[in-house]
Amino acid sequence: MYNPPTLLGLPLELRMEIYTYLLTFQEPAKPSSPDSGSRTPERRPAPLHPQILRVCAQTYAEAHALLYRLNTFQAHPSLLASFPRLRAWHDPVAAAAMVPLIRRFRVRVRLDIDAPFTREEATRAFSGMELVEIEVWQAVYRGAGREVLSRFEDVRGVRTAKVTGSLSGFEEYAGWLEQEMMKGTGEDKGERYHGVDEHAHVATALDVVSWGIDQEV
Repeated sequence: MYNPPTLLGLPLELRMEIYTYLLTFQEPAKPSSPDSGSRTPERRPAPLHPQILRVCAQTYAEAHALLYRLNTFQAHPSLLASFPRLRAWHDPVAAAAMVPLIRRFRVRVRLDIDAPFTREEATRAFSGMELVEIEVWQAVYRGAGREVLSRFEDVRGVRTAKVTGSLSGFEEYAGWLEQEMMKGTGEDKGERYHGVDEHAHVATALDVVSWGIDQEV
């Protein structure tokens, strides 16, 4: 009589493939539209199956790190890498032993208010990560500049950095910031962007028009 193999009877390489399938979202789900402050319902991907970790001590030892290392977590809006969530409907990760396993973050940043974290805090939180995706938004289209994003200019050693969302007027800066974040750790810290944003051109033109009207009056 044929006896099908048990999970632990399979080769480790095959078990790891099974764990990866059960414990990772197959595609990212973004929590909101990038150009507005309104939150749209987050489309739920195929569910995870963390129950596999409870089968026995061996499956937990082999697989628990995959849940944290391979998924992209939503950074806390002010605490950043502390208390991240896998998805909006999940509880934050509070276990001190698990948080360092997380290597992929998505952080949502509002441009038209002061950021609730410092440049140094962003650098400590995200330097050396595998993925950092910064999704920016603002309440009014083109209602703010890119100043808040400067908090990320000293982040280094990120394998893949993405800046997405409401970037109209400073797309070139967003590309520059991505490249800065992917430089080696400690490389060229303090480097500043020398390009000119479209927002700056608009402001200059408006200032000139306003100055001319004042002079005529």
